[in-house]
Formats: sequence, structure tokens, C-alpha cells
Amino acid sequence: MEKKKEKRQPERVGAVRSTTAGKNIAARKTTVDSRQGACLYPGEDVEGTHMILAVAHAANIKMKRGFGRKQGSWGDQGPYLDMGTQTVSGVEGAVRALALNGTSLAACRPATDEWVEWGFRRLAAATSHASEEEEGARHLLQELAVLEAALARCPRSLLTSEAAKPITTLADIVLAPLSLRALKFFGEHEYPLTRAWAASVVRGPESPYAATAALVQEGGAFEGTGGKIDPRRGLLAVITALFTEAMHEAFPELAGNPNFRRADVAKCGNAVHGDYQCNSPMAIYKALKATGRPSVLARPQDVAKALIDSLPAKGHEVCAEVSVAGAGFINVRVQGGYLQARVKDILLHGPQAAMARKLKVLVDFSSPNIAKEMHVGHLRSTIIGDSLCRMLEFLGHDVARVNHVGDWGTQFGMLIKYLKEEYPNFMQDPPNITDLTGFYKAAKARFDESPAFKERAREGVVELQAGDPESRAIWKLLCDISRAEFQKVYDRLDVRLEEYGESFYNDRIPAVIEELKAENLLEEDGGAMIMWCGGKHQIPLMVRKSDGGYGYDSTDLAAIRYRLKDLSRDWVIYITDAGQATHFHMIFDAARMAGWVDEEHGRHRLDHVGFGVVQGEDGKRFKTRSGDTVRLVDLLDEAVVRMTASLTQRIEDGKSALSKSEACEAAAALGYGAVKYADLKQNPGTDYQFSYDRMLDTKGDTAIYLLFTCARFHSILRKAEEEKGIDVKAFEAGGDVVLEHPTERALALELTQFPEALQQAVLELMPNRLTSYVFFLSARGTDFLEACHVLTHPKRLVLVHATALTIAHCLELLGITPLTKI
Repeated sequence: MEKKKEKRQPERVGAVRSTTAGKNIAARKTTVDSRQGACLYPGEDVEGTHMILAVAHAANIKMKRGFGRKQGSWGDQGPYLDMGTQTVSGVEGAVRALALNGTSLAACRPATDEWVEWGFRRLAAATSHASEEEEGARHLLQELAVLEAALARCPRSLLTSEAAKPITTLADIVLAPLSLRALKFFGEHEYPLTRAWAASVVRGPESPYAATAALVQEGGAFEGTGGKIDPRRGLLAVITALFTEAMHEAFPELAGNPNFRRADVAKCGNAVHGDYQCNSPMAIYKALKATGRPSVLARPQDVAKALIDSLPAKGHEVCAEVSVAGAGFINVRVQGGYLQARVKDILLHGPQAAMARKLKVLVDFSSPNIAKEMHVGHLRSTIIGDSLCRMLEFLGHDVARVNHVGDWGTQFGMLIKYLKEEYPNFMQDPPNITDLTGFYKAAKARFDESPAFKERAREGVVELQAGDPESRAIWKLLCDISRAEFQKVYDRLDVRLEEYGESFYNDRIPAVIEELKAENLLEEDGGAMIMWCGGKHQIPLMVRKSDGGYGYDSTDLAAIRYRLKDLSRDWVIYITDAGQATHFHMIFDAARMAGWVDEEHGRHRLDHVGFGVVQGEDGKRFKTRSGDTVRLVDLLDEAVVRMTASLTQRIEDGKSALSKSEACEAAAALGYGAVKYADLKQNPGTDYQFSYDRMLDTKGDTAIYLLFTCARFHSILRKAEEEKGIDVKAFEAGGDVVLEHPTERALALELTQFPEALQQAVLELMPNRLTSYVFFLSARGTDFLEACHVLTHPKRLVLVHATALTIAHCLELLGITPLTKI
């Protein structure tokens, strides 16, 4: 009787044995061009794809994505690796092939091959059976014990000894994620060596997995649909991804060309020709012609046909008609079934949109000054900032809403001394200062008229900065009074902010200056410390004044460092008037010079949104008749007063059934909404004329029109239930989306384009992209209601409800309260 063979464990350093799998791969070893790299077709295995990318990174092999894999050519799974002269299927084959062709991976040594085979054959198999059967769990215990024992001898790498410098091997890259998956079946304190080693390989700062995470999570250098169609990306993104896959399938030689990272797709200018248009064929034709290589594609139209032929099979879920037009354009008409499915999605989940990557964002907006009332000049920053925050939050980003109030500086010496002299008993009998503007003007007048008071005011600044208790008490009183006045505006506008005033950064400035000094970025100029921010700026930043004091430059440098380094924000957005653009771009350049901005890896983004001036109808700055700046509270309240009068008249004329309390709520939503929308529909960088008559018009591109349209759609749903006895929700749950009439299809197409409108508004930091979308959506909805009878054809209620939901959601993202009844 044959003696039972003992299980042999993977050998350690010095083993020269090759497995059969290793021999097969070695026999087929091919040379990979380091400039072109290998081509990966990911398939459905995300974890396996990440392992392949990690190995390629460690082996110093460039990786690009294969597109448009023909269905069934290699089966239905994946991934697949095209290395030029051979195609390797499966994760194990791909990682072995990459290791054998790599130039910098220690795993090229045969000693690791046994560990790799053990991981794929034994550990992975035991893990997959552990939850299914008791025997599988026992096997997994045995396999992990083998790994724990090996790591007890050499805890930092499966190839090197303690004395050697630890390096990451193919075995480490393969076994670490497999081990972490296996360890999920056990407690946190079991197999500590394996747990610590695997975590360091997968999550460590120099981990090849960390270096390639972006490629897996967000596509990175990969473009296309990733094997799946995500409607939340929007139709434009989905169709672009489909044609990108087709482009790299038909013309693989363009895959490394940055000009062809994605296909050029846009909406059709004329709906007669289609819904979308691919404009890439002409550019591809020129690029191929420039190579001088012979080609059967004699015309751009031939390129267009090749693209159409290479569209992936999943493209038929989206595209109903694809045709060549003109000089090589490709027109696309979207499948009716795809539009119907998206309308149903809106009913089930509400309007949806998604960005590829979730970021930590900080938005600096509003920023009024203490002891001064908010005026019309603060309107745009507050409204634009709040709207962008709402959009970013909806897309899933972590958003910090920061109010950088002006609560520090030389003006406080003047205000403190004035209050002391006017109200000497202020501690026991605090003054009721509600007219902040009047208080500030009176203090400024005395400052300008009295040299003695001016000197006392300068002394007051020193006392405040030195921490004098009485000065600090007055400063706090002024701040509290101002905050109460600011909140009146924020409550009306429904705006949330977290205050981090200039005083918050005051104690941080000295350390920032020392850091900049250490980097040799500062120079002395007449006793002051200045910083030049590159040749494009003609003036320097005043980091410290000659008298040792700090100004806006100092504070903003400390603020941006705190936001990038301490708060670890990925994206910082400043929203101020356009006149401050130069200042903030200097601050951004200073942050880059100081090394606070990581742009090499695309970690940080810095933006300044500069807005134009609010003008009166005379084209000059908006002021009162007496020439004073308009208080923001008064401006907002006037809009509500006018809408209250309008609604009261409608009620008296029998055009509205609102109760008195409902009319008050509606007037506030209409009035405040009208002011917001009139601002947001402008390009932020342009000036605009403030006109109550225009913004409160019920027709045209106004919030009033949109709110009336939203209420109209909701009234139809109410009539269906109250007058026709239709259970709308029950009907929608089982009802189909009807797209028989041209206006129905046009409306469904517009609804499906919500994600791309929102994403465009966020990426460009232009809320007017979303205002344009919701206006056109409302217009399409009005066309539909005028052309189609809804209450006599209940199936159309599905489209009515989806439109009402989308209009309402757009309004909410703009900071406007939607109304279901007017």
C-alpha cells in the first residue's frame, strides 16, 4: 500500500522550485513595451482587478484599459490581460505574467512562486468554503496557521529575512488581500502577525494597493463604463463612455494618446437629427493620417462606421439609432426603454446623480464684517455659496460651510474706544445697539475728525491684541450683536454656516510665518516681511507689517494652511467679489510654493468664484434713493411684501384657494425664491440689474414661473386623487411609463439629463447651469401638459409625478422652497 504523502508547505528563501503554472507562464513570457504597457480588460472581479493593478504598479509596468470586449470571445468572466503577443485570462495568470515581465518587482524571483500558488489554490479555496461547511472552516484554520508561523520567522515580508531590507514581493501583494478576506471569519485578536502584515501591505503609505486605489474606485486612467452602465452619471457621461470603449476597441493605437482619453460627445443641436452626437471621427481620422501608416479608412465617415461597429453590446440598452451624418458625425437617438426606466427610477428613488469620487470640500462664503450690517453686496456670496454647498452635499461630498467673518483688525480699536466713551457703564448696562451701520458711521466720523481719538483708537488695537479683559468684553459684545443681525438674514434665506472668523487664525499666524521663513520664501522689506508669489504677480503678499501687525494676507495664508493641512480638505472654494481674484490667486500660489498643495497626485483643488456687481435699473451700484447701501434684510422683505399683495389679489379674484397662513408661507417662498433665482441664473462673473418687476414676473425665466409650474403639476396629481378617485401611488407602482406623444418623449429625455446638469454646475462652480436646466425642464413639462390630456389618460400621471419631483428637487438645490399649491 502506497504511503500517504505529507502536505508540503511553501518553502522560504532559497527555494528554486517552479510549479507547473509557473513553467507555463514562463514558457510564454513576452516582452512588454514599458512605454505602451499592458492592456487590462477588467471584467466583473473588482478585487482581482485591483490585485492586477497593484502588481503592475510594483513591477513598473504601465497599465491601460481594454475597451469594448466582444461578448463571448473569452467567456463571460474576467479579467483578461493583453500583453501584445499573448492574452492571459484570470487573476492568477495575469499577476504571474506581469511579475515575469516586470523590471522592478522582487517577485520575479522563483522563491515566491510557491507562496503565490498556495494563496490561490489553498487559502482562497478554504476561504470560499469556510462559510458553507464545517470542514471548510477547519481547513481555513490550518491554512492561516501556516501563514502565521511563517510570519513569526519573518514578519515584514514573505521573501526577505529580518536582517535584509524588507521589500514587497509578488507573494506579499497576492496573499495580503486574500488573507484579509480570510481573517473576516475570525476575531480581531486572532492571527495578529498575519493581520498586521496584510494591513501594512494593502493599506500602508507605500502600498501598491493604495497607489492604484483611484484606478479601481473612480476609473482613474481608465475611461468607459467599467462593464456597467450607471444612470446616475447622466446620459452624456454614459454615451461618452460607450463611444470611448468603441474608440479604444476600434483604434487601440490611440489608447495612450491624451487627446483621445475619452470620446467627444455632446447634445445634438437639432432634435430632428438625434439626441446626442459623437464628434470624434474627424479628429481620429486626422490623427491616423498624421502617422503616415496605410489605412483602409479613407474618409472620416469610414472612421465613424468603425466606431459604430465597435460599440459594446451593452450600448444597445441605451442607443436605439446610431447613424453617420455629414462629414463623419455620429448621431444617437436614445432607447425609449432606457428613458422609461429612468423615469421609474425617479419615482422610486427621487432624482439621482453621482460623482466618481467623494471629496472633503470647504466652501468659504458670505463673510460679513462685525459691527456692519449685511447689505446687498453680501447677497451674491451668500446665495451662490449656499447653492453650491447644497449641490455638493447632494452628490455625497463632505462639505464644510465656513463663514470667514471680519471679526479682527484695526477697526476694532476705533469701535471699542467709541463704545467706551459713549457708554461708560456698558458692563452693567449693555447698550441696545441694533443700528450697526449707524454705530459704525458715528465711530468712523469721530475717528476722522479727532486726531486725539484716532490715537486712542490705535492704542485700543494694541490693548485688544494683548488680551485686555475690558477690550475683549466689548469686542465680544459687538460680535454677539452682529451675529444676531446676521442670523436674521440667514433665517430668511435658509442658509447654514459655521463661523471661523479672522480672529480664529490670529494665533496661528506666527507659526505659519516661521514655516515660510524656514523654506526661504520670505524677504524683509523696510521692516516688513513679504512673499513674492511668482512672476505673474506684480506685487508681493504682506505677510507681516513693518509694525509687527498682521493683515488680510497673513490671515488668509494661515487659513488656507489650516484648511489643507489640519482639516485635510481636498477642495477649497472661496466665493467673493471678482475684485479679490488676484489676492486669492496669490494666496493659492503661495500655498503651492510652501508645499501645502498636493497637485502632483491630483489631491487638492483650489478655486475662487468671483462674482459681479448688483446694479440698480440705472446700471449703477444698487443703492437707496438717498445713496446709502441697501440693507439685505430690507431688500428681502420688500420682495415678500410685493408677493403678499399679489397673492392677496389672486385670492380675492378667486384664482387661489390658499388660506391666510398658507398665503404667508407662499409669499415668503416666492419672494425669497425670486431674489435667489434672479441672482443664480446669471453667470457668477457678470454684473446684473436688480429689478423686482422682472424677478417677480409669472412668465419667463423666473422663480415665480418655476414655482407656479411645480404647483401646477402637483395640482394635477391632487385632482387625479380627489376628483377621479385614482390612487396615484398604487397606480405608479404598477403602471408603465407612456412615451407615445413627441412631447412625452422630449420631457422624459429632459428628466434623464438632470445628473449631467448638476455635475456640470458643480464642476464649473456655476449654479446657472442648473437654473437653465430646470427652466427648460419646466418648459418641456408645460408643452407636455398643453399637448396631452392627463386626467383622461391616467398612465401619463407617472410622467407628471416624475416631473414634479425633479422640478422641486432642482429648486431645493438652488435654496428655493418648492410649493405644491399656490
